[in-house]
This record gives sequence, C-alpha cells and structure tokens, in this order.
Amino acid sequence: MEILHSGNMNDTIKKNIDAKTERQARELMLRMARIIESIIIPGKHPLPDLAVTPREINVMLLLGDKGETTMTELAAAIDAPLSTVTRIADKLERKGLILRSRSDRDRRIVVVAASEKGQMLHNSMREHQLAVSHKMLELLGHDEREVFLGLMAKMANGLGEVNR
Repeated sequence: MEILHSGNMNDTIKKNIDAKTERQARELMLRMARIIESIIIPGKHPLPDLAVTPREINVMLLLGDKGETTMTELAAAIDAPLSTVTRIADKLERKGLILRSRSDRDRRIVVVAASEKGQMLHNSMREHQLAVSHKMLELLGHDEREVFLGLMAKMANGLGEVNR
C-alpha cells in the first residue's frame, strides 16, 4: 500500500489541529476567567468600601508577600514602567494601603511597604485565595490533584519562559 503525502493533506491536518487547539484555548479561557472571578471578587475584602483595581491588588499581594521593596524592584516584578508603578503607588498611598520612604543608604531610592491597613487587605486576599484553592482541590481525588498540580506547574513554567 502506497501512502501519498500531499501538501493538501498536511494543510487539512494542520487546520484540524489548529481548530481543535482554538476550541480548547477558548474553553480554557472561559474556565480560567470563572476561576479568577472566584479568587478575586471586588469588594470581598476587609475594606469593602475601598475600591481597588486588579493592578493595585497585584501590587498589594506582592508587597504583602515580599515586604519592603524599592519602586524599581516593584516595577520589574509587575513588568511595568517606573512611571506606571509611581502612579499606582500614589493611588495606594492616598488609600492608606502603602507607606513610601527614602532609603537610608541612598536617598535617591524610594522604598515602599504595605501599611497596617494594606497588610490587613493582603492577608484577607490570601486567605480567600487559599479557601478557593481548598475548594478546587476538594473536587479532585488524590491522584487527580497530583496530575493537576503537575500540569499547573508545567504551564506556569512555560508561561514564565514566554514572558522572559
């Protein structure tokens, strides 16, 4: 039996694979959006009257986890220009969520840290994220959890390489 390889056959296979990947990517996008909505719910924190944007939440999570950091390090961590991070810090400072100061070693360096109010917000958000993570894992059996966590690590590592 002779197998003929034609460009048209390969194009058809490629289109089918691309269509399947496209469908899966859309499904993943919708499911991830639903999960993210469960993790970060606006107003679901100890300061519900405080309006916080997703970018500000990201900064507060980083500051709460890392502690005191320079503005330059913060800009690198969220992959944003220093001018953007400065505007975010201005807003967070007005809301009483961060403290800004100059470095004792070099007065040109601006250092930021979560205020007591900011740390309270950070702790509440992390507790909520952990509770959602528990709920997600409870839906899976032990072996499924191991596979799921392995796949999540693989995706996180792959995305990290893409963003470098």
